[in-house]
Amino acid sequence: MTAWNLLRILNELDEDLIAEVADQPGPARKRLVNRSVLIAAALIACLLMITACTAMGGAGWFLQYFSDVAPGKLSAEQVEYIVANTLDVNKSQTVNGYTLTLQSVFSDGRDILIQFELTAPSGKILDADSYSDIRGTILESEAMPSAMCMEWSLQDDDRTDNRVKLLYSINTAWNNETPFSEQNCRLYVYGLEAVWREHMEVCTEVLTEGCWSFDIHFPEDCNRSIAFIQEPVPITRQVTVGYERTGENTMMAVTEPQEGQITALNLWALGAELSFRFGEKPKNAEFGDLYAVMKNREKITMNQSFGAPDFITYKVETPIILDQVDHLLLEDGTKFPIP
Repeated sequence: MTAWNLLRILNELDEDLIAEVADQPGPARKRLVNRSVLIAAALIACLLMITACTAMGGAGWFLQYFSDVAPGKLSAEQVEYIVANTLDVNKSQTVNGYTLTLQSVFSDGRDILIQFELTAPSGKILDADSYSDIRGTILESEAMPSAMCMEWSLQDDDRTDNRVKLLYSINTAWNNETPFSEQNCRLYVYGLEAVWREHMEVCTEVLTEGCWSFDIHFPEDCNRSIAFIQEPVPITRQVTVGYERTGENTMMAVTEPQEGQITALNLWALGAELSFRFGEKPKNAEFGDLYAVMKNREKITMNQSFGAPDFITYKVETPIILDQVDHLLLEDGTKFPIP
């Protein structure tokens, strides 16, 4: 919630509560007054939190990001984790008149969230629906040759100026080595374009084809994970063995039950990766959602974000505190305790 939205809600609540209180008899009026005081106090606390987040720089920005994704669900331990795993960078580079400022970086050792601010040349209004790289974005280190871009998202509070905030997400789970063994990487962004939709058409505008590059350093202890499988686990699943034509331009997967193995299951704060094998050739298989069951019995759903013939990645909305995990659970009830 932005400060502007909060003030607007305060204003609407004020008018509604005054009218509601005035129409009630004495005892009911007292209860409503007490309720209005509590609501106002809660909203003032939210305003103070937003102010504090702003003062905290990059950590504050990511706190607000996770709070917007899952309102009211951040625990004190999650707040502490986000602050500890956020680094302020504040490095700017101008290419062909476009300035890209890498403001802050958050990582759990697998997923990397990078906060950018893009500033266009004077007189150029940035009012597109989204922005993306033209020829890809690459994260390099000695341990990991490259990781490609997965997702750009946008925050633009004023679509009449020449500035926009961009959130860039990289997932490194399918690399044999994460980039954090050296605690530093080099990020390359190749070109930027603006994207917007007009009626049923997607339109694009190339802003510049230049390249920005930044050194990124990560916290030494951010690369934490739990490996739940020490030896392959036998399984039986429906796997894709071929495709059947169902129309001129449509195909349907043909599946059959096969015996295989889960070869790895690893958990990070922002998600998990499950690796599997059926026979000699890679095959797609369905496993459904994955759940992290906490020591207090809370059950956190991790939704599938990417699937391949030999692994599946999962994502969660807010960081999981690894020390509080009791076990992982597949949708069919298969349980994986912490080794």
